[in-house]
Amino acid sequence: MTAIDRFVAWWFRPIDISCFEWTRVLLAIACAGYFVGGMTDLSVWFGDAGWLRTDHVAGFLRLADLSSEAQTSISALFLTDRSWGYCLHLIIGCTLSVLWVLPMAGKHRSWIGAILWLCVAMWANRLLWVAGWSDKVLSMSVFVIALAGMRPRSSFEAFAVRLFACQTTCVLAMTTATMLAWDVWWDGTGSVALAANTGNRVLDLTGWLTIRPWFYEGITHALIVVPILGLMLLWTGPGSQVQRNLGTGALISWCVCVALLGNHWLLGLVIASGILAVRACRCQLVTPAGTDN
Repeated sequence: MTAIDRFVAWWFRPIDISCFEWTRVLLAIACAGYFVGGMTDLSVWFGDAGWLRTDHVAGFLRLADLSSEAQTSISALFLTDRSWGYCLHLIIGCTLSVLWVLPMAGKHRSWIGAILWLCVAMWANRLLWVAGWSDKVLSMSVFVIALAGMRPRSSFEAFAVRLFACQTTCVLAMTTATMLAWDVWWDGTGSVALAANTGNRVLDLTGWLTIRPWFYEGITHALIVVPILGLMLLWTGPGSQVQRNLGTGALISWCVCVALLGNHWLLGLVIASGILAVRACRCQLVTPAGTDN
C-alpha cells in the first residue's frame, strides 16, 4: 500500500461514528446559546441609535475607507433595520438548533443543518467587527458537520468528520500559540488575566483563583500544557481506549476551565465538539472482515 493510498484511505475510509453523535449535540447547544445571546443586546446594537444600524455602518466604513474590506461580509440582514426582523432571524436559528438534534429530523437533518449554518453565517457577517474568533469557528464547524450529514455512513461523511477533527486541532494549536505570545502565560498570571474581565460573565472566579500564588500559577501552566498533551494522546500511538479516554478527558477539562475562567462558553463548546470528532477519527475503523484496522 503506497503512501498516497494510505493518505486517501485515511481521509475517505468509512469509520464507526458512534462516538461522534455528541458532536452535533454540542454544536446545536452552542448555536442555540449564540442566538439567545444575540437577543439579549439586540436593542443596543440595532436599535434607533444602535452602533450596527446600516446607516451607521455605511458612514463608518466610508470615513475609515474600509468599504472594500467589508464586501466579503454578505448577509441578507443588511436589507433591514427592523428589530423584529433580527428577532425573527434569531428565533428561527434557535428553532433550527433544536430540530437539528431531534430524532424526528431523520432524513431532513442535513437540510436543517445547512439552513442553520446559513443563519449562523448571516448573523456573524451582520455583526461585522463585533463578531470574534468564536463566531468564525462556530460558523466553520456547523458548515463541516452539515456536510457530514449530507451522505450518512459514507466516505463523504468520513471525510467531513476528519476535516472537522483537523480543523479543531489547528484551532487548539493556534490558541495555544497565541497564549504563548503573551508574557502573562510565562510568568504564571495568565489564568488571573483570563478571569479578570468580569463584564457580562455568569461566574466571577477571580477571588477564588487568587487564594494562593501556586494555585493560579499551576492552572496557568496547565492551560498551556494540557492542549499539547491531549492532542498527542489522541493523535499519536496505537490509539488504545485508555489513551483516547485520557486525551479526550484532558481536552474537555481544558474547555471547561477556559469557559469558566474567561467566560468563553461558545468557544469552549465548539472546541469540545471538535475534540469528539478527533476521538471519532481514532476509534475503530469500519473495515471489511479479515483486514486490519
